[in-house]
Amino acid sequence: VPADWAHRAREAVRLLLKDDTAWLFSRPVDLAEAPDYLSVIQTPMDLGTIYDRLRKRRYKTLREVLDDVELVWRNCRTYNKRGSDVYKVGKQCQAVFEQLWTEQLLPLEVPTQAAEP
Repeated sequence: VPADWAHRAREAVRLLLKDDTAWLFSRPVDLAEAPDYLSVIQTPMDLGTIYDRLRKRRYKTLREVLDDVELVWRNCRTYNKRGSDVYKVGKQCQAVFEQLWTEQLLPLEVPTQAAEP
């Protein structure tokens, strides 16, 4: 993992937020539009929150960033029906993210650190 991983991760998320596919995932889900969201999704996450946490240096590891980004996609697939427009846009946005992430020379697979005994 590069020493400047936090800067690279922030740049990848910043660029993703500019992509046409990302607007649905840039802010927390509007509960007025999806009132049952919190009964389906236990841990909401969005790209704007991830970007803000990166700016404020809240992540200690690259794995934490990837876990939150993966949570955005997992929540999308859990809440939205397969084949729905939002589900499809989520898959497209995930593909754009993976491309931007690798362009920043960041690995998509980062092992979780083993807990200390």
